[in-house]
Amino acid sequence: NMGKYINSPTWDAQPSLTVDGKTLYFSSKRKGGYGGTDIYVTRRNLKGQWSKPENLGPTVNTKNDEESPFIHADGQTLYFMSKGHVGMGDFDLFFTHLDPVSEEWSEPKNLGYPINSEKNEGALTVSPDGHTAYFTSAQGSDTLYERENLDIFTFQLPEFARATPVTYVKAKIKDADTNEPILAQFKIVDNKTNRILHDVNKDVKGFFLSLPVGTSYSLNINKEGYNFYSESFNLDTVRSLSEPYEMEVLLQPLKEEVEVMKQEPKAVVLKNIFFETGSAELLESSIPEIQALSDFLKSNDVKIRIQGHTDDVGSESDNLKLSEERAKSVYNALVNHGTVSSRISYIGFGESQPITENDTEEGRAKNRRTEFIILSQ
Repeated sequence: NMGKYINSPTWDAQPSLTVDGKTLYFSSKRKGGYGGTDIYVTRRNLKGQWSKPENLGPTVNTKNDEESPFIHADGQTLYFMSKGHVGMGDFDLFFTHLDPVSEEWSEPKNLGYPINSEKNEGALTVSPDGHTAYFTSAQGSDTLYERENLDIFTFQLPEFARATPVTYVKAKIKDADTNEPILAQFKIVDNKTNRILHDVNKDVKGFFLSLPVGTSYSLNINKEGYNFYSESFNLDTVRSLSEPYEMEVLLQPLKEEVEVMKQEPKAVVLKNIFFETGSAELLESSIPEIQALSDFLKSNDVKIRIQGHTDDVGSESDNLKLSEERAKSVYNALVNHGTVSSRISYIGFGESQPITENDTEEGRAKNRRTEFIILSQ
Protein backbone atom coordinates (compact mmCIF):
# COMPACT_ATOMS: atom_id res chain seq x y z
CA ASN A 1 0.00 0.00 0.00
CA MET A 2 1.44 3.39 -1.01
CA GLY A 3 0.09 5.07 2.09
CA LYS A 4 -2.32 7.81 3.07
CA TYR A 5 -0.76 10.53 0.91
CA ILE A 6 -1.29 8.58 -2.32
CA ASN A 7 -4.44 6.67 -1.45
CA SER A 8 -7.49 8.66 -0.35
CA PRO A 9 -10.98 7.62 0.87
CA THR A 10 -12.15 8.01 -2.75
CA TRP A 11 -11.06 6.49 -6.09
CA ASP A 12 -7.30 6.54 -6.89
CA ALA A 13 -6.08 4.58 -9.92
CA GLN A 14 -4.32 4.41 -13.31
CA PRO A 15 -0.72 5.08 -12.20
CA SER A 16 2.02 5.95 -14.71
CA LEU A 17 5.65 6.00 -13.56
CA THR A 18 8.56 7.90 -15.15
CA VAL A 19 11.51 5.79 -16.31
CA ASP A 20 13.73 6.99 -13.45
CA GLY A 21 11.14 5.78 -10.93
CA LYS A 22 10.97 9.18 -9.21
CA THR A 23 7.67 10.65 -10.45
CA LEU A 24 4.23 9.05 -10.47
CA TYR A 25 1.13 10.37 -12.26
CA PHE A 26 -2.32 9.01 -11.44
CA SER A 27 -6.06 9.75 -11.56
CA SER A 28 -8.11 10.55 -8.48
CA LYS A 29 -11.61 11.66 -7.42
CA ARG A 30 -10.29 13.13 -4.16
CA LYS A 31 -11.64 16.39 -2.79
CA GLY A 32 -10.02 19.67 -3.77
CA GLY A 33 -9.78 19.03 -7.52
CA TYR A 34 -11.21 20.89 -10.48
CA GLY A 35 -13.72 18.23 -11.54
CA GLY A 36 -14.98 14.71 -11.00
CA THR A 37 -11.64 13.04 -11.83
CA ASP A 38 -8.33 14.91 -11.98
CA ILE A 39 -4.73 13.98 -12.72
CA TYR A 40 -2.21 14.27 -9.88
CA VAL A 41 1.54 13.87 -9.51
CA THR A 42 3.70 12.70 -6.61
CA ARG A 43 7.51 12.55 -6.37
CA ARG A 44 9.83 10.20 -4.50
CA ASN A 45 12.69 11.68 -2.46
CA LEU A 46 16.13 10.19 -1.77
CA LYS A 47 14.73 8.26 1.20
CA GLY A 48 12.18 6.55 -1.03
CA GLN A 49 9.25 8.49 0.44
CA TRP A 50 6.48 9.83 -1.79
CA SER A 51 5.39 13.46 -1.50
CA LYS A 52 1.84 14.66 -1.00
CA PRO A 53 0.16 14.51 -4.46
CA GLU A 54 -0.18 17.78 -6.36
CA ASN A 55 -2.98 18.52 -8.79
CA LEU A 56 -1.61 19.22 -12.30
CA GLY A 57 -3.68 22.39 -12.34
CA PRO A 58 -6.33 24.02 -14.55
CA THR A 59 -4.27 23.80 -17.75
CA VAL A 60 -4.62 20.00 -17.74
CA ASN A 61 -7.62 19.39 -15.46
CA THR A 62 -11.14 20.73 -16.10
CA LYS A 63 -14.52 20.73 -14.35
CA ASN A 64 -15.18 17.36 -16.00
CA ASP A 65 -13.12 14.15 -15.99
CA GLU A 66 -9.43 13.66 -16.88
CA GLU A 67 -8.14 10.10 -16.59
CA SER A 68 -5.58 7.49 -17.73
CA PRO A 69 -2.39 9.60 -17.65
CA PHE A 70 0.56 8.11 -19.52
CA ILE A 71 3.94 9.78 -19.13
CA HIS A 72 6.22 8.95 -22.04
CA ALA A 73 9.77 7.72 -21.51
CA ASP A 74 11.03 11.19 -22.47
CA GLY A 75 9.64 12.38 -19.11
CA GLN A 76 8.03 15.46 -20.68
CA THR A 77 5.11 14.30 -22.83
CA LEU A 78 1.89 13.35 -21.05
CA TYR A 79 -1.01 11.66 -22.86
CA PHE A 80 -4.42 11.43 -21.19
CA MET A 81 -8.15 11.09 -21.82
CA SER A 82 -10.60 13.91 -21.11
CA LYS A 83 -14.25 14.84 -21.23
CA GLY A 84 -13.58 18.48 -20.35
CA HIS A 85 -11.37 19.74 -23.16
CA VAL A 86 -12.96 20.43 -26.55
CA GLY A 87 -13.43 17.07 -28.24
CA MET A 88 -15.57 14.96 -30.53
CA GLY A 89 -17.56 12.81 -28.15
CA ASP A 90 -17.31 11.07 -24.81
CA PHE A 91 -13.67 10.67 -23.72
CA ASP A 92 -11.12 12.01 -26.24
CA LEU A 93 -7.34 11.62 -26.23
CA PHE A 94 -5.08 14.63 -25.62
CA PHE A 95 -1.42 15.35 -24.97
CA THR A 96 0.58 18.09 -23.25
CA HIS A 97 4.31 18.87 -22.87
CA LEU A 98 6.14 19.81 -19.67
CA ASP A 99 8.52 22.75 -20.04
CA PRO A 100 11.75 21.64 -18.27
CA VAL A 101 12.61 25.22 -17.28
CA SER A 102 9.29 26.70 -16.14
CA GLU A 103 7.89 23.26 -15.16
CA GLU A 104 4.54 24.29 -16.62
CA TRP A 105 2.32 22.18 -18.87
CA SER A 106 1.45 23.35 -22.38
CA GLU A 107 -2.16 23.79 -23.50
CA PRO A 108 -3.46 20.25 -24.19
CA LYS A 109 -4.03 19.33 -27.83
CA ASN A 110 -6.63 16.91 -29.19
CA LEU A 111 -5.15 14.03 -31.18
CA GLY A 112 -7.88 14.62 -33.76
CA TYR A 113 -9.89 12.48 -36.13
CA PRO A 114 -9.80 9.55 -36.93
CA ILE A 115 -8.12 8.67 -33.62
CA ASN A 116 -10.82 10.44 -31.65
CA SER A 117 -14.46 9.93 -32.61
CA GLU A 118 -17.97 10.39 -31.19
CA LYS A 119 -17.36 7.15 -29.28
CA ASN A 120 -15.24 6.67 -26.14
CA GLU A 121 -11.42 6.65 -26.53
CA GLY A 122 -8.93 6.16 -23.73
CA ALA A 123 -5.99 4.46 -22.03
CA LEU A 124 -3.32 5.36 -24.57
CA THR A 125 0.34 4.32 -24.35
CA VAL A 126 3.24 5.25 -26.65
CA SER A 127 6.36 3.24 -27.51
CA PRO A 128 9.85 4.57 -26.67
CA ASP A 129 10.45 5.68 -30.29
CA GLY A 130 7.60 8.19 -29.86
CA HIS A 131 5.84 6.99 -33.03
CA THR A 132 3.70 3.95 -32.25
CA ALA A 133 0.65 4.28 -30.02
CA TYR A 134 -1.84 1.82 -28.55
CA PHE A 135 -5.25 2.70 -27.12
CA THR A 136 -8.71 1.39 -26.30
CA SER A 137 -11.77 2.58 -28.17
CA ALA A 138 -15.47 1.81 -28.56
CA GLN A 139 -15.30 2.62 -32.28
CA GLY A 140 -16.12 -0.99 -33.09
CA SER A 141 -19.32 -1.02 -31.03
CA ASP A 142 -22.83 -0.25 -32.29
CA THR A 143 -23.95 1.72 -29.24
CA LEU A 144 -22.91 5.33 -28.72
CA TYR A 145 -20.74 5.90 -25.59
CA GLU A 146 -20.60 2.15 -24.90
CA ARG A 147 -17.70 1.42 -22.56
CA GLU A 148 -18.23 -2.29 -22.07
CA ASN A 149 -17.29 -3.18 -25.66
CA LEU A 150 -13.81 -1.68 -25.96
CA ASP A 151 -11.19 -2.95 -28.41
CA ILE A 152 -7.45 -2.30 -28.54
CA PHE A 153 -6.15 -0.33 -31.54
CA THR A 154 -2.69 0.72 -32.71
CA PHE A 155 -1.63 3.58 -35.00
CA GLN A 156 1.30 5.80 -35.95
CA LEU A 157 1.12 9.10 -34.12
CA PRO A 158 0.95 12.18 -36.35
CA GLU A 159 4.16 14.18 -36.19
CA PHE A 160 2.65 17.03 -34.14
CA ALA A 161 1.71 14.61 -31.35
CA ARG A 162 4.94 12.64 -31.10
CA ALA A 163 7.06 12.49 -28.00
CA THR A 164 10.83 12.80 -28.13
CA PRO A 165 12.28 9.40 -29.12
CA VAL A 166 14.32 7.73 -26.39
CA THR A 167 16.98 5.08 -26.53
CA TYR A 168 18.50 2.65 -24.05
CA VAL A 169 21.87 3.29 -22.40
CA LYS A 170 23.87 0.71 -20.46
CA ALA A 171 27.05 1.26 -18.45
CA LYS A 172 29.33 -0.90 -16.33
CA ILE A 173 31.62 0.62 -13.69
CA LYS A 174 34.94 -1.14 -13.09
CA ASP A 175 38.27 -0.73 -11.32
CA ALA A 176 40.84 0.26 -13.98
CA ASP A 177 43.53 -1.94 -12.39
CA THR A 178 41.61 -5.15 -11.71
CA ASN A 179 38.82 -4.77 -14.28
CA GLU A 180 36.46 -5.94 -11.54
CA PRO A 181 33.02 -4.32 -11.04
CA ILE A 182 32.89 -1.68 -8.30
CA LEU A 183 30.13 0.34 -6.66
CA ALA A 184 29.94 4.06 -7.38
CA GLN A 185 27.55 7.00 -7.72
CA PHE A 186 26.74 8.79 -10.96
CA LYS A 187 25.09 11.86 -12.43
CA ILE A 188 23.82 12.46 -15.98
CA VAL A 189 23.13 15.98 -17.28
CA ASP A 190 21.49 17.11 -20.52
CA ASN A 191 24.06 19.47 -22.04
CA LYS A 192 21.45 21.40 -24.02
CA THR A 193 19.18 22.29 -21.12
CA ASN A 194 21.72 21.90 -18.28
CA ARG A 195 19.07 19.79 -16.55
CA ILE A 196 20.09 16.93 -14.25
CA LEU A 197 18.28 13.83 -15.53
CA HIS A 198 19.73 11.26 -13.15
CA ASP A 199 21.48 11.90 -9.83
CA VAL A 200 22.08 8.57 -8.14
CA ASN A 201 23.53 9.02 -4.65
CA LYS A 202 23.64 5.33 -3.80
CA ASP A 203 26.38 2.93 -4.84
CA VAL A 204 25.63 0.93 -7.99
CA LYS A 205 27.71 -1.30 -10.30
CA GLY A 206 26.35 0.49 -13.35
CA PHE A 207 23.06 1.52 -14.87
CA PHE A 208 20.53 0.63 -17.53
CA LEU A 209 18.16 3.47 -18.41
CA SER A 210 16.53 5.38 -21.25
CA LEU A 211 17.44 8.87 -22.47
CA PRO A 212 15.98 11.14 -25.16
CA VAL A 213 17.66 10.98 -28.56
CA GLY A 214 19.10 14.00 -30.35
CA THR A 215 21.25 15.64 -27.68
CA SER A 216 24.57 15.29 -25.85
CA TYR A 217 25.03 14.32 -22.23
CA SER A 218 27.65 14.65 -19.53
CA LEU A 219 28.36 11.74 -17.21
CA ASN A 220 30.16 12.07 -13.88
CA ILE A 221 31.12 9.10 -11.73
CA ASN A 222 31.98 9.56 -8.05
CA LYS A 223 33.73 6.95 -5.93
CA GLU A 224 35.72 7.72 -2.80
CA GLY A 225 39.36 6.68 -3.22
CA TYR A 226 39.18 6.90 -7.03
CA ASN A 227 40.13 9.64 -9.42
CA PHE A 228 37.62 12.03 -10.94
CA TYR A 229 35.77 10.68 -13.98
CA SER A 230 33.83 12.64 -16.58
CA GLU A 231 32.60 11.70 -20.02
CA SER A 232 30.55 13.35 -22.76
CA PHE A 233 28.45 11.29 -25.16
CA ASN A 234 25.91 11.88 -27.93
CA LEU A 235 22.74 9.89 -28.60
CA ASP A 236 21.60 10.29 -32.19
CA THR A 237 19.91 6.99 -33.00
CA VAL A 238 17.20 4.88 -31.35
CA ARG A 239 18.63 1.61 -30.04
CA SER A 240 16.64 -1.43 -28.99
CA LEU A 241 16.37 -2.97 -25.55
CA SER A 242 18.60 -5.84 -26.69
CA GLU A 243 21.24 -3.59 -28.33
CA PRO A 244 21.60 -0.48 -26.13
CA TYR A 245 24.25 2.23 -26.31
CA GLU A 246 26.98 0.73 -24.10
CA MET A 247 29.76 2.30 -22.06
CA GLU A 248 32.50 0.83 -19.90
CA VAL A 249 33.64 3.15 -17.14
CA LEU A 250 37.14 2.45 -15.80
CA LEU A 251 37.88 4.26 -12.54
CA GLN A 252 41.52 4.85 -11.62
CA PRO A 253 42.40 4.29 -7.95
CA LEU A 254 43.90 7.40 -6.36
CA LYS A 255 46.67 5.33 -4.80
CA GLU A 256 48.13 4.80 -8.25
CA GLU A 257 48.30 8.55 -8.76
CA VAL A 258 50.27 8.83 -5.52
CA GLU A 259 52.59 5.95 -6.40
CA VAL A 260 53.61 7.52 -9.70
CA MET A 261 54.07 10.99 -8.20
CA LYS A 262 57.79 10.84 -9.00
CA GLN A 263 56.90 10.20 -12.61
CA GLU A 264 54.84 12.36 -14.94
CA PRO A 265 51.35 12.82 -13.37
CA LYS A 266 48.48 11.56 -15.50
CA ALA A 267 46.17 14.33 -16.66
CA VAL A 268 42.39 13.96 -16.39
CA VAL A 269 40.56 15.78 -19.18
CA LEU A 270 37.46 17.71 -18.08
CA LYS A 271 35.30 16.69 -21.01
CA ASN A 272 32.30 18.77 -20.00
CA ILE A 273 34.00 22.16 -19.62
CA PHE A 274 32.84 24.52 -22.38
CA PHE A 275 33.79 28.11 -23.26
CA GLU A 276 32.53 30.81 -25.57
CA THR A 277 34.42 30.64 -28.89
CA GLY A 278 37.78 32.39 -28.57
CA SER A 279 36.94 33.42 -25.01
CA ALA A 280 37.67 32.36 -21.44
CA GLU A 281 34.03 32.79 -20.43
CA LEU A 282 32.60 29.53 -19.11
CA LEU A 283 29.31 28.43 -20.61
CA GLU A 284 26.48 27.59 -18.23
CA SER A 285 26.64 23.96 -19.43
CA SER A 286 30.01 23.71 -17.62
CA ILE A 287 28.47 24.20 -14.17
CA PRO A 288 27.60 20.51 -13.54
CA GLU A 289 31.23 19.56 -14.27
CA ILE A 290 32.51 22.29 -11.94
CA GLN A 291 30.17 21.06 -9.22
CA ALA A 292 31.24 17.44 -9.75
CA LEU A 293 34.94 18.35 -9.54
CA SER A 294 34.26 20.43 -6.44
CA ASP A 295 32.50 17.44 -4.84
CA PHE A 296 35.48 15.25 -5.75
CA LEU A 297 37.88 17.63 -4.01
CA LYS A 298 35.66 17.73 -0.93
CA SER A 299 35.62 13.92 -0.76
CA ASN A 300 39.35 13.41 -1.39
CA ASP A 301 42.24 15.21 0.32
CA VAL A 302 44.28 16.04 -2.78
CA LYS A 303 45.79 19.11 -4.40
CA ILE A 304 45.34 19.63 -8.12
CA ARG A 305 46.54 21.91 -10.91
CA ILE A 306 44.15 23.08 -13.64
CA GLN A 307 45.81 23.09 -17.08
CA GLY A 308 44.57 24.88 -20.17
CA HIS A 309 45.43 23.96 -23.77
CA THR A 310 44.53 25.28 -27.23
CA ASP A 311 44.92 24.21 -30.85
CA ASP A 312 47.47 25.90 -33.15
CA VAL A 313 45.06 28.34 -34.80
CA GLY A 314 46.30 31.88 -34.12
CA SER A 315 49.56 33.14 -32.66
CA GLU A 316 51.46 31.27 -29.96
CA SER A 317 51.30 34.25 -27.59
CA ASP A 318 47.54 34.65 -27.99
CA ASN A 319 46.98 30.94 -27.48
CA LEU A 320 49.17 30.89 -24.38
CA LYS A 321 47.22 33.79 -22.91
CA LEU A 322 43.85 32.23 -23.76
CA SER A 323 44.80 28.86 -22.26
CA GLU A 324 45.88 30.47 -19.01
CA GLU A 325 42.73 32.61 -18.82
CA ARG A 326 40.56 29.52 -19.36
CA ALA A 327 42.40 27.59 -16.65
CA LYS A 328 41.94 30.57 -14.34
CA SER A 329 38.20 30.65 -15.10
CA VAL A 330 37.91 27.03 -13.94
CA TYR A 331 40.01 27.87 -10.86
CA ASN A 332 37.72 30.80 -9.98
CA ALA A 333 34.58 28.70 -10.55
CA LEU A 334 35.89 26.01 -8.17
CA VAL A 335 36.65 28.60 -5.50
CA ASN A 336 33.15 30.03 -5.92
CA HIS A 337 31.78 26.50 -5.37
CA GLY A 338 33.51 26.25 -2.01
CA THR A 339 36.90 24.73 -2.89
CA VAL A 340 39.76 26.02 -0.73
CA SER A 341 42.05 28.02 -3.03
CA SER A 342 45.22 26.55 -1.48
CA ARG A 343 44.26 23.13 -2.88
CA ILE A 344 44.16 24.25 -6.50
CA SER A 345 46.40 26.11 -8.89
CA TYR A 346 46.32 26.79 -12.61
CA ILE A 347 48.58 27.17 -15.65
CA GLY A 348 48.21 27.61 -19.40
CA PHE A 349 50.29 25.76 -22.00
CA GLY A 350 48.79 27.26 -25.14
CA GLU A 351 49.40 25.09 -28.22
CA SER A 352 52.64 23.54 -26.92
CA GLN A 353 51.23 20.19 -25.74
CA PRO A 354 48.87 18.77 -28.40
CA ILE A 355 47.54 15.25 -27.87
CA THR A 356 46.86 14.71 -31.58
CA GLU A 357 47.44 16.39 -34.96
CA ASN A 358 45.96 19.83 -35.64
CA ASP A 359 45.23 19.15 -39.32
CA THR A 360 41.54 18.27 -38.83
CA GLU A 361 38.70 19.96 -36.93
CA GLU A 362 38.28 16.80 -34.85
CA GLY A 363 41.96 16.88 -33.90
CA ARG A 364 41.87 20.59 -33.06
CA ALA A 365 38.79 20.03 -30.89
CA LYS A 366 40.67 17.38 -28.88
CA ASN A 367 43.64 19.70 -28.41
CA ARG A 368 41.38 22.50 -27.13
CA ARG A 369 40.98 21.00 -23.69
CA THR A 370 40.97 21.76 -19.99
CA GLU A 371 42.41 19.14 -17.66
CA PHE A 372 43.88 18.69 -14.21
CA ILE A 373 46.66 16.70 -12.57
CA ILE A 374 46.98 15.59 -8.96
CA LEU A 375 50.02 17.20 -7.38
CA SER A 376 49.91 15.68 -3.89
CA GLN A 377 47.70 13.85 -1.43
